[in-house]
Amino acid sequence: MKLMMPNKTEWETNPVLLDALGLDKVSSPIVSIVGGGGKTSTLEQLTREYDRKGKPVIVTTTTHMMPPKHWPWCKIESVEVVDRYLEEEAVVWIGLQSETGKMKSPDLEFLKKLASKKLPMIIEADGAKRLPFKVPGEWEPVILEESTMIIGVLGMDALGKPLKEKCFRYELASKLLEKPEDSRITKEDYTKVISNNWGLKKGLHKNMDYAVILNKVDNDQRLKDALSIRDMVSKLGIGRVYLSSYNTYINK
Repeated sequence: MKLMMPNKTEWETNPVLLDALGLDKVSSPIVSIVGGGGKTSTLEQLTREYDRKGKPVIVTTTTHMMPPKHWPWCKIESVEVVDRYLEEEAVVWIGLQSETGKMKSPDLEFLKKLASKKLPMIIEADGAKRLPFKVPGEWEPVILEESTMIIGVLGMDALGKPLKEKCFRYELASKLLEKPEDSRITKEDYTKVISNNWGLKKGLHKNMDYAVILNKVDNDQRLKDALSIRDMVSKLGIGRVYLSSYNTYINK
């Protein structure tokens, strides 16, 4: 993973996303991740870092997501069963199994019970069909009201591409951005989706922190564009914008 902190222009030497977001200083953060183009990568990175530190963490979803590959999956809505998992492992993924094999949201009341355990929770709270750009539907995202932070993620590979091709719910994005569905995604579009209450900030309450991750900054041109977007967003009062890449960085 490569990570660039807000207000910096160089990649971190030994990045720890958990520390960069300040989550290491909070005993039981509840983090809801929304957007597209890197939600699961971000969730798994945070999970790995908790695991390395030997700190217990609950991973779940309020929608649907792919099941874990390397961690135990608790499919039973029982606090007692979850406790037994956590006695043996630092990490447990919690969710029901859908007909397609994906992990789907437990009952929200059960999630509230888990939140009351005062353990860190990481929640994938939005779907994007693996597309890098996203505007939420009327019913999205599903944010647990106990959340302490919302992380909005967008992939830089959508920039310059047609809205209809790279954006999930492009019809809604067309209305929000006031542009045709076949028009190309601009840096101004990223800025609006990041800063708008009907974009990534939808569901954000006053008691929640807000951070943004521009992901897939995989080459020099994307870095230049991401820094430009970060500057534009900063002028709107949003200072916590991080840049990340999980792929091999290409200098071009």
